[in-house]
Amino acid sequence: MTVYLIMWISKGEDTLSIIRWLHISDLHLNTNETESIRMRRKLPQYILENNIEYDYVFCTGDIRD
Repeated sequence: MTVYLIMWISKGEDTLSIIRWLHISDLHLNTNETESIRMRRKLPQYILENNIEYDYVFCTGDIRD
């Protein structure tokens, strides 16, 4: 699993807009590998504990093997 937090900053005449998105890739939901299961369980906890804020979430890549 790969996780990125990406910020897009757009400057208008008098404003600054920021769009934050969380990109999660290669979840492999059907695998029973210990490391993959642990990462999927820990990700929500990590996001909350680190106050990671985002506007959108994109899940791409291999959802299943």
